[in-house]
Amino acid sequence: MRCKVKRVINGIKARIFIGILTLLPLMIALYVIKAIYTIFYNITYPIMDIFRIQREGIHIAITLMVFFIVCIIIFIVGFSLKTRIGTESLGFFEEIILKKIPGYTMLKETIEQFKHSDDKQSPFSKVALVDLYESNVLMSAFITDETEKHYTVYVPVAPNITSGYIHHVEKKYVYPLTKCDASEMIKSLVNCGIGSSKILQEGS
Repeated sequence: MRCKVKRVINGIKARIFIGILTLLPLMIALYVIKAIYTIFYNITYPIMDIFRIQREGIHIAITLMVFFIVCIIIFIVGFSLKTRIGTESLGFFEEIILKKIPGYTMLKETIEQFKHSDDKQSPFSKVALVDLYESNVLMSAFITDETEKHYTVYVPVAPNITSGYIHHVEKKYVYPLTKCDASEMIKSLVNCGIGSSKILQEGS
C-alpha cells in the first residue's frame, strides 16, 4: 500500500515538474515583458506631469505608444546596420561613446563569438563533451584551443553561457562532437539541458 501511494506521489511530482519546465519559457517571457512595461511605465511619468494627466487609462495608452515607437526605432537601427552608412555610423558611435563604458567591449566580444559560432574560424565552433575528473560525468564544452597533448575548453555555466570556466585537459578526456554544431549546444545550455539527446548519443 505504501509503495503504491509513494508511486502515485512520485508520479504527481514528476508531472508537476514537467509542467513547470514546459511553462518556464512562457513565464520568463512574461516576466521580461512585465519588466520592460514597468520601465516604460515609469519613464512616461514626466509626460503625465507635463500635460497634467491623471487618468490611468491614458497613462497606459501613452506607455504602449512609447513602447511601440521604441520598437520601430530598434527595427530601423537593425535595418540600417545592413547598409554601409549604418555600419560606419555605428562604428563611429562606438568609438566616441560605447567603448568608453566599462565592460562594453568585453561583453560585445563575448556575444560576437557566440553569435558567429557556426563560423569554422570561430573559437566557439567546436563543441565537445569533457570528462574533467575521470568520473564519467560529462560536461558540455567548447574547444577553444589545442596543443599536441591538450585541449583548452570553455565550460559555460547554464543558462548564462557568457559565464564559465576554462580548463586545459588531456585529449583522451575530451570527446569532440563533429556531427553536433554550436547552435545545438548553445540551445541545450540555454534550456538547462533540455534537448541534449543528440549530443549525448554522439558522445556515447
